[in-house]
Amino acid sequence: MTYLQFLLAKLSEECHELGLEAGKSIQFGLDSFNPELVDSQTNLQNLKKEFNVVLAVAEMINSYLYTKEDRNVTDLIHADENMIKSKKMKLIKFKRIAEENGTLTILKK
Repeated sequence: MTYLQFLLAKLSEECHELGLEAGKSIQFGLDSFNPELVDSQTNLQNLKKEFNVVLAVAEMINSYLYTKEDRNVTDLIHADENMIKSKKMKLIKFKRIAEENGTLTILKK
């Protein structure tokens, strides 16, 4: 296994952990916490932590890519405003379709 493969495996693992925290937040709410743990954090705090772990691994991948002679700054993992805008538009479209199909109802707090 190369160092890049190691980092990509860690990225996959950390993204999975972020997904698990999102699932707990869906099921129990953002302000919920595990009462069986002494110093339990809220689901929102855990989401923030896991998100930052994912960012840390992405930064490590960037550092690796940047040191390679055949790479340039455009190869780095970074926020791409066009990709973000496109994804937001897709999510809004899928939300609308789900509402029309009756599979999503937005609940008011």
